[in-house]
Amino acid sequence: MFSRLTNILATGIILMGYAMGDTMGHPATRSEQADCLTDTDVALITGVYQGLISQYNDSLCNSFCALEMYDWDETMSILLGRPTGEPLFKNRDEFMAYQRITPPQPVTIQKVQAVACTSMTLILTASFGEAMERIRGISVLSLRRNDAGNSWLITGIDAEFNGLAWLSDLGGNFTLPGGNVPLLG
Repeated sequence: MFSRLTNILATGIILMGYAMGDTMGHPATRSEQADCLTDTDVALITGVYQGLISQYNDSLCNSFCALEMYDWDETMSILLGRPTGEPLFKNRDEFMAYQRITPPQPVTIQKVQAVACTSMTLILTASFGEAMERIRGISVLSLRRNDAGNSWLITGIDAEFNGLAWLSDLGGNFTLPGGNVPLLG
């Protein structure tokens, strides 16, 4: 919890610095800050993230995901029977192992909602599988420069979405208290 709070506070401080601009009162843009995401970087990482979910391959993950990358998703933790209150996947290797055995989930990035210096928020949708129920979610990506300084690595994914629709799309079902009630519709 402390590290998540620290990340939130750090993002707030970064955004305050972005909003303040230079000492002459001119607003700074992300592209004017040497170690911040540019519009080109945002477009690239958006495509990378979509590929990691829709058309996963190890090469893409190794190229754009840091070894220390975590994926925090409480809904998925519950659906997979894992503990909540901690990352679903604690590092890139755990993420890769799961993505290798997961059927493709064709997500569409609806929009990039917000971009700070080293983070970005995406709104996504998907419909697939047996039920074709519409899934809508949000993913916040934390990023850092790679060791060579010429590209970005995803260091964290904080995601949430309507998980019961996802479960239904994968062919799963859910029993509500009091009996078997249809999941959706």
